[in-house]
Amino acid sequence: MPTLPAHPSDERRFLRAIRKHGEFRKNLTDLSMTSDLDVFDENVASVARCWFRLGKEHLADARAAETSGRQRAVYSRAYYAAYSASRAVRYHVYGFVSLRGDDHQKAPDLPTL
Repeated sequence: MPTLPAHPSDERRFLRAIRKHGEFRKNLTDLSMTSDLDVFDENVASVARCWFRLGKEHLADARAAETSGRQRAVYSRAYYAAYSASRAVRYHVYGFVSLRGDDHQKAPDLPTL
């Protein structure tokens, strides 16, 4: 099993090693292997933060496109802002998202409060 970095620095490495973090965390807990769960949880949160940052970048691009009158780019970038933020939430809460980009229809599938 790959070792987890003490401080999340490569989110892609974490995603490659542990695709379904919700299931993996449950297995660790069931096996009473909980000594590194704080590090594990920080890696999960770090991945989610990366998708939120990407969403913010897309939103900034949408605003810039709006200022320059590029309406089609506004819609595209605004959509990807929402999609990236949705991905962050779904990954963090549900424990898994597709990494193939085939989950666009799940963008509105967010947890209820």
